[in-house]
Amino acid sequence: MNTARKRTWAALALQACALAALALALAGRTWLDPQARPRLLVLVDRSQSMPPEASEQALAEVARGARAAGAELQWLEFAGRPAAPAPRSDQPRAALDPAATNIEAALDLALAAHAQSPLAGVVVVSDGLETHGRAERALRSLQAARLPLQWLALGRPAPPTRIAQVLAPARATVGQDVALAVQLAGRLQPPLRVQARLRGAGGEVQMQAATADASGRATLVLPAREPGAAIVELALQEPASGQTVAALVDAAVVDVLPRAAILYAQGSEGVLAASLQRGGWPLVRVPAARLDAQADALPAYRAVVLDDVAVSDASPRFWQALAEAVQQRGLGLLVLGGERAFARGGYAGSVLESVLPLLSQPPSLDEPASVVFAVDKSGSMGQGSGGVDRFRLAQRAVLETARGLGERDALGLLVFDVEPQWLLPLGPAAAGTAALARDWRASPGGGTRIAPAL
Repeated sequence: MNTARKRTWAALALQACALAALALALAGRTWLDPQARPRLLVLVDRSQSMPPEASEQALAEVARGARAAGAELQWLEFAGRPAAPAPRSDQPRAALDPAATNIEAALDLALAAHAQSPLAGVVVVSDGLETHGRAERALRSLQAARLPLQWLALGRPAPPTRIAQVLAPARATVGQDVALAVQLAGRLQPPLRVQARLRGAGGEVQMQAATADASGRATLVLPAREPGAAIVELALQEPASGQTVAALVDAAVVDVLPRAAILYAQGSEGVLAASLQRGGWPLVRVPAARLDAQADALPAYRAVVLDDVAVSDASPRFWQALAEAVQQRGLGLLVLGGERAFARGGYAGSVLESVLPLLSQPPSLDEPASVVFAVDKSGSMGQGSGGVDRFRLAQRAVLETARGLGERDALGLLVFDVEPQWLLPLGPAAAGTAALARDWRASPGGGTRIAPAL
């Protein structure tokens, strides 16, 4: 949960506690009854985000109000961890961790103190910016215990320019670029430079800088080079002086996953596997006949290569698992041909064929053919100035082609200029070929219109 969301939850829970305290007051129960000498516990946030001077002023106001009401005060300082409740001391507590804030732990300690000796109420002096724990859980427990709570919200003034939002991917793969979108707020002129560091799990650091645009947005891309949790650190710098004006130590965390291997099934020796390995691709090479052992391991692979693999090399269970991984999970699939692949490998009608962009059914070699010849007989097809008779050449080309047709084939002939004319209706090729050898009862002349003939 990011800081803004945590603060929102804390604010909502505080409102609920404030309503509970108001209800107690309306019922006639007050916090500071002078005759009962109530005991208040003050929780003081000593983390680095708290302004010391404003904190001391707030604590002085709490002390004055308690003295006026005759209340007894106890102090509990906290940061990353709380100290034990005690009378106020001006000496810093060595047990505190100023680099962190755990409001939940401090509130839990206040509840424990209340269980041992009832408190009249709890006063929290904090900016509400927790880095550990979930304060809303402890606030609900305070409400259930009917323990009144007041919160003095303090905080440092916002800097003139600050990092308002960081967008980063939750995960990436080794070798993949991590794109960061950083949004600045506040004073944006002159433009600031955003310095990003991606610190890998093994300590390797990648760095890049970019200047924010007029809207305060900067985009940075850093490569993820090692698996594990990578920490994104950001800093805002003035381009002229290089001075850092704001920084975010743990801006984001990216889970970098190891590069998934490729399952390479070999039905015959090929050159692609060795080429991929030389290029740095992680391969798991298995003989095609041992694919069944990989049926349950498909989710661990990035892609599958079938190099000259037949359907009979694996069981229906493997092919079904492969088809589901491709269709539902987006598993990459590359199929290479060969003597045992596609039609020869029994792909036609198989589960494997259902995930391929083509059919593996060979064309029939004895299918009868029907051919219609459309020949241009316009004026430009006649004898030219060079003595070439284009129409006669076309006749010879048609006749030679027709002689290559079989007994079961059919042919037809039409000629056209501006209009088409059938010279030989579609019929048996043998009779048609004999007719083509005779005169065509047509001579070149006229214009040309191809569309009617088509």
